Amino acid sequence: MTTVLSLRRGEESIDLYGNTSRFQVRSGGWKPGRAAQKPDGTWDVVDEVIKLRVNGLSHDHLAYSLQRIDTILRRANEHANRSYANVDEVWLYAQLENEAYGRRSLVFNGKTKHNIGFLGPPVTPGNTINDMDMALTRHPFWEALEAESALDTGNFLSTVGGGLYGSAAVLGDVPGRVNSIYVAPDTSQTTALTEAWVGFRSDELGNRYYFQSNWDFGAANATLENNTTRITGDSSAINSRYARWTPAGGADNNILPRATVQMIDVTSYINDQNGTHLVLLRARASSGATRTFRVRMLSGYYDEGTDSKWKTGKRVLVPGSGVSAGDWYYYPVGFVNIPVERTVTNVGLVKKFALRAEAEEYGTGSGNLELDSFTLIPVSEGAMHISGAHIAVSGSNQYSAYLASSPDDELVAYNVLTSGTATDNVKDIQFDPYSWGVPTGDIKIIGAAQRATESEASDNMQVWFDYYPRWLTLRGDVLTLVEWGG
Repeated sequence: MTTVLSLRRGEESIDLYGNTSRFQVRSGGWKPGRAAQKPDGTWDVVDEVIKLRVNGLSHDHLAYSLQRIDTILRRANEHANRSYANVDEVWLYAQLENEAYGRRSLVFNGKTKHNIGFLGPPVTPGNTINDMDMALTRHPFWEALEAESALDTGNFLSTVGGGLYGSAAVLGDVPGRVNSIYVAPDTSQTTALTEAWVGFRSDELGNRYYFQSNWDFGAANATLENNTTRITGDSSAINSRYARWTPAGGADNNILPRATVQMIDVTSYINDQNGTHLVLLRARASSGATRTFRVRMLSGYYDEGTDSKWKTGKRVLVPGSGVSAGDWYYYPVGFVNIPVERTVTNVGLVKKFALRAEAEEYGTGSGNLELDSFTLIPVSEGAMHISGAHIAVSGSNQYSAYLASSPDDELVAYNVLTSGTATDNVKDIQFDPYSWGVPTGDIKIIGAAQRATESEASDNMQVWFDYYPRWLTLRGDVLTLVEWGG
């Protein structure tokens, strides 16, 4: 394979290596930079200098070559600063002689510097500049020239903490860039889903197969207290069971523990739950209730009923009237880290990590509080939340949420028509990335979604997406330790 090094913008390409554009990299003139990761996990941009020789066929040709490279670098700066709309990106393309596939890195800005005088050879006469620096500021990563599919269409997951496994391993050595991700309805979803959460899970923090997304309060060993009882046989609950608090009045109406679920209550795979997770509370006021309840999440290590150092999450109101009254609904109640401290590796302690629901009466009235589950959405390796969407089928029309990121990692979200002939096919929707990127290797998607006024356990959704693999330095091909002799 011939070595390639070029600047490209749309259909324009300036060869920096082979002299076809009258530029040549000087011997040892390109020492690629490498991005450094900052303490917060983000990456510094790369600043690097490419030393060039410019070979003009005439004075006018030399001037044209200089103008051309300075213009494309100016366009890179205009795109990075969004000086005006629809400015194509500028990329640095590279492919070494023994590299099977090309790669590219987004250029944010650049400038040239001439290291020789113009009033004499080799410029006048000669029309040659034999020492010119081109300084670039570019994206921290290289990425593939084409997007790869990671999860194909036609795969469904439950909207109450369901999971899907990727159709192919995610390539690269740093998180990939999502090209497009669709959250689409089941074929029978005529009542629209309006809100959804999706999180990525690889094997980096534990075996993805054993990640437990639902911590249900009706589990046999869950601790129920202060007039809270276990109810079974209700198919509207995730596992057909839930916890019910029946207020007794007086002091019992104050904020008190109602249901506590330890990790060991829901899974024996203790080391496969690690990471940072968004916690969604699935709860409702009982049918016909007129009182509102205030609920909060606590997290910490449970020690046989005695209080430990609990971390308090967000308080939410579960209404007895109005929107979602009497129906299951998801309420975001905060984030948890498992384990709580990185230094805690004792399985005997970690398995006692617990999530607790505390509740109180908020105002007056009648009725009970019913608690189904805490649903965990992993956010450590990439996750997103959309709201204000319309994910449904209507006749032959299918409406989906569509999310994408641009090469400079700007995020956008729309509601779009994915099949059918309707004309009202695009609108903006709210999109909140908790963290963004696609983890490398084999992955699993954990998802949850709900309608405008309820979370229905029988609802399903589709998720499919493609991405651009990314690398810090050389691309290479996918090899194992055995294949390369390690």
